[in-house]
Amino acid sequence: MITAEFTQQVDADAWNARVRQFAGGSIFQTTYWASYFSAYLGARPHYLILREANEIVGQLLMLEMLRGHESFLGNVTSLVGSLGAPLLRVLTWREGPLLAESSHQAEILLASLQGIERLAIDRVITGIDEASLPIGQSSNGLKAMLLAGGFQSHQRATVRIDVRPPLEHLWAGLKQGVARTPVRKSAKQGLALQHVNSLEDLREFYQLVTEWRKEEGFPSYRFERYKEMFMNMRSHCEFFLVKQAECIVAGAGLIHFNGQAHILTPVMSSVARRERVYAGDFLYWEMIRWCHENGFSVFDLQGISTVPSSAKETGIRRFKEKWGGQVIEYPVFSAVLKPGRWRLVSGLQNVKHAIRRWRHGN
Repeated sequence: MITAEFTQQVDADAWNARVRQFAGGSIFQTTYWASYFSAYLGARPHYLILREANEIVGQLLMLEMLRGHESFLGNVTSLVGSLGAPLLRVLTWREGPLLAESSHQAEILLASLQGIERLAIDRVITGIDEASLPIGQSSNGLKAMLLAGGFQSHQRATVRIDVRPPLEHLWAGLKQGVARTPVRKSAKQGLALQHVNSLEDLREFYQLVTEWRKEEGFPSYRFERYKEMFMNMRSHCEFFLVKQAECIVAGAGLIHFNGQAHILTPVMSSVARRERVYAGDFLYWEMIRWCHENGFSVFDLQGISTVPSSAKETGIRRFKEKWGGQVIEYPVFSAVLKPGRWRLVSGLQNVKHAIRRWRHGN
């Protein structure tokens, strides 16, 4: 018999060791990720533990937080957040659950789904939002159960580069002309990679991100988005800056665990774009090199559009595809448990997005 129990505190070393052990385990199922979201957005972690007799055969980190969290409220401690919390509360998770090899796989999957449903009822959750299964692992059983249980799904895509081959093979895998040529040109532009090692340096990266988001018409992030990551995930995150002379022309973050690295907020300055400085190409190749030299197996370039609907989305997809990785599509799930609350929040979000588009257009 498979039993499912939830707790808000676990032995971090034991939990993270199992994340490494179970197939598909990534940073998004660790206590490091839970600590970061708790510190930054006030999320409440729930750790689901699945047992067969006395043996742990599966686990899942879920976060209870406000729907839209950062993009909608910005600050969950605000008055709006406090008053709206009962309406906004959702459960979310990334790349889980993680399961041990077992002849009772279907029973374990069913127990995990029943545990999720029980927690949602106990916590009076409005819905389950942006939940995903381990990427690259066979999760057809749970996917079928989620869909049969009333979940909706839509497709996402990413580009994953296998960074284990020799560096010369990785270089040969880049698309000639659109990847290798810009990297060669960047070498002649006096670019240098700087590793962020202090909060002062991190503020420079944050300023670059803030300027880019303003140019694109997006609301600014809070500095805590990166500060809390820097403080709570220090051994599992990196930030890089690209400099030309004393001018910062590009930057990106990187989060990593269990051989998997994921790019975070890659940005270029307006100066670099205007003066055709190949800072983005330089940065991506240097990050590929860094992942290879540090013994990672996968470098995930994060989201691309499955079916690009604009020239911008097409350009982003082409840029990420040119680094020799594999395009992987995967489902993301949601479930509406309190329809009235869900529609209210969706309506508020639509109004907010319409106002942002109007302001950017004017």
